[in-house]
Amino acid sequence: QVSTQSTWGAMSTIMLLSLFLCSFCYIFPQAILATATPTRGIRLPLRRTRWIPKASAHRSRSAVDVDVLVDDASNSYPLHGGVDNSALYTIDLGIGTPPQSVRVQVDSGSSDLAIFSTLCANCSRHFDAKFNPGASTSWAPVGCPSTTTITCQSCSADQQCAYKNVYGDGSGYHALVGRDVLGLGPLQVTGTVGAISVVTGKHSFEPSTCDGILGVAFQSLSTTNSSTLLDQFAAKGLVPNLFSMCLNATGGQFGLGNILPYYAGDLTYVPLLKPEYWSVYMADLQIFGKSLGLPPATYNDGNAIVDTGSTALVLPSKAFDVLRGMFTGHCSTQHLPGICDTPSGSTLFDGKCAAMSPSDVLLFPTLQIMLNGVQLQVPPTAYLQPGFCTEEGKFYMLIQSNPGGTILGDAVLVNYMTVFDKDNSRVGFAAVQDCPSY
Repeated sequence: QVSTQSTWGAMSTIMLLSLFLCSFCYIFPQAILATATPTRGIRLPLRRTRWIPKASAHRSRSAVDVDVLVDDASNSYPLHGGVDNSALYTIDLGIGTPPQSVRVQVDSGSSDLAIFSTLCANCSRHFDAKFNPGASTSWAPVGCPSTTTITCQSCSADQQCAYKNVYGDGSGYHALVGRDVLGLGPLQVTGTVGAISVVTGKHSFEPSTCDGILGVAFQSLSTTNSSTLLDQFAAKGLVPNLFSMCLNATGGQFGLGNILPYYAGDLTYVPLLKPEYWSVYMADLQIFGKSLGLPPATYNDGNAIVDTGSTALVLPSKAFDVLRGMFTGHCSTQHLPGICDTPSGSTLFDGKCAAMSPSDVLLFPTLQIMLNGVQLQVPPTAYLQPGFCTEEGKFYMLIQSNPGGTILGDAVLVNYMTVFDKDNSRVGFAAVQDCPSY
């Protein structure tokens, strides 16, 4: 799985992810260009949560003809989040009978639903009260061994199905598996829930403003072999099997079964490489109008994935080192705070904060990410953020290094309305415009 865990302070780095390194066949079909009319579905507002430590119309299935009004409290289901100082986006779900409200991170880099529960003795207080399985008349524990398609990693002492997940920063959890009623907006299904019973690691699995995680990748990534909540809505014919998101500093919008209208120009698709992560083919990375000069295999070995659950642009170590050298080489032309005349080990590329003004930020280059016919622009206002530093007037760089694979996190996605289309095995991008703020 891939999760976002951000640290707080000038002497810390953001611990983002664990990548599953896997091989796949690289394919090179051309991007599909479409100026799509947004399909009907459910629009869910997004809002920012501060984390201090981690097209064509689709009518194959009938869409629910509902628009959730932003200013209508009875029909508002905010996603709370923001790339500048929070590192995640969350949405409110109802679980159980009667429904208990929980706020969960929307993570396209994983596929399980896990919630802090009253079964957990070492879980800290989070946004909502912990989910109480005993208070739900519809809660059904999954026995171990399971007699269904659900996979059990282990069995609890009372023979309940159990599993554990560990993330790249060492945080993680153990969960007991059950089935319960899950509600998102006006939609309801019965689905698999991981009731967190133990949290592990030095870092919190999720910040106090978040009650758990909602994975929206593919079933093949699910630890319990369960279909995702959105897959279940689609399987029942409630919505097309796609979702769209636009993000900004104070929230955004989540389109369930529809394509949000918050974009300008063309909506362009790239094919999905493999139904596991939302993986796409990355051809190149450029700055200052120049390519890093690395073969595409550098970016795609270990997958290049589109991940709403990661904050940063994460590059393979080799690409990260070349990019760092190109920034440093530009110092003879332009002074870049935190890069030029900065001691080794203390630069932005070392995970340190640097003092600069908003006008200094604009001196930094825009990155161009080439995705097989689609070019994504990552301006410095997206990858340089002040919210991760304890001192005012300092900025942190949301470009990270990882041994293998590329992750296009929120620092990239904040500039786009992004469509995750399972029905057609593709990911769409369009320049964001007028994305709602909250």
